[in-house]
Amino acid sequence: MYDLSQRHPIESHRYAKAVGKLLPHRLGQILKSLGFVVKLNKLQTNGVDMRVEDKDGNLFLVAEILNWSSYTGLSQKRLQGIIRNLEEYDCTKVLIYTAMKNDFVLSSVSDRGICLLSLKYQVLPLYFFVFFALKEQVTKRIIDNSLSNQYIRVKLIRFLETNRLLPDYDDSIVTLKISVID
Repeated sequence: MYDLSQRHPIESHRYAKAVGKLLPHRLGQILKSLGFVVKLNKLQTNGVDMRVEDKDGNLFLVAEILNWSSYTGLSQKRLQGIIRNLEEYDCTKVLIYTAMKNDFVLSSVSDRGICLLSLKYQVLPLYFFVFFALKEQVTKRIIDNSLSNQYIRVKLIRFLETNRLLPDYDDSIVTLKISVID
């Protein structure tokens, strides 16, 4: 079923595309459930990954999203491209990332007016997670399921509240403690 000699459970390009689409889609679902309008950029195109508007159509947040593993490193060239994409907008800018082996390179991003939101764990479909579990490579990886979606929802709502982007929103899930993951 799985070829454990391979780096990924399916062809590398298809794997990157599937994993790259997953987290923006989940984040978009959460933001839409909160009443926002979400516009996702197609993968591997120029521009930010996500634009978020309020109910009146005002752009208030743009995001670059990295659903990476703790085995992946961010190059300075890629980081500069992310910063350039975000700096094109005059609203709240955020780099949402899961894990990476060199997250220390992000230390100066806030100096550029860009917020950081670390979700701590790469989100994977069950099939992919099982592959990495068989290879004993599940450090900072979680399965895309209802528990991980609740965890992401809590982290996102806390970020929005902390940055005063979620006025008058009351959701009992914010008080939920997900100690299994966090």
